[in-house]
Amino acid sequence: MKKHVFVASISLLFIACTKQKAKITPKNVDTSINYAVHIKPIVDSFCMQCHKAGSFYFKKPLNAKEWAISAKDGSLNDRVFVKKDMPPLNAPKLGETDLETLKNWINTGAK
Repeated sequence: MKKHVFVASISLLFIACTKQKAKITPKNVDTSINYAVHIKPIVDSFCMQCHKAGSFYFKKPLNAKEWAISAKDGSLNDRVFVKKDMPPLNAPKLGETDLETLKNWINTGAK
């Protein structure tokens, strides 16, 4: 009996550890989103007025690679969806469709 409990415990532990490592993508997330087709138009419309060379608020160039890095390290998500300070108050706001596209791109690995 003890052997069965031990085997069952080890099996459950293995299953729990395996499931935690698996990346789960919600069914409503579009995994076909890519930077060039879906994200660049959003960035060009809502971000590049400030995040381009020569701009008063320019801090660093944000090309496709930089946007992907900021998405993967969590800073883009933090500024747009948590702090909600990007775009800034005096700038046009992203619509729901753009926000959903951006969030899906971040959640699917920002490719």
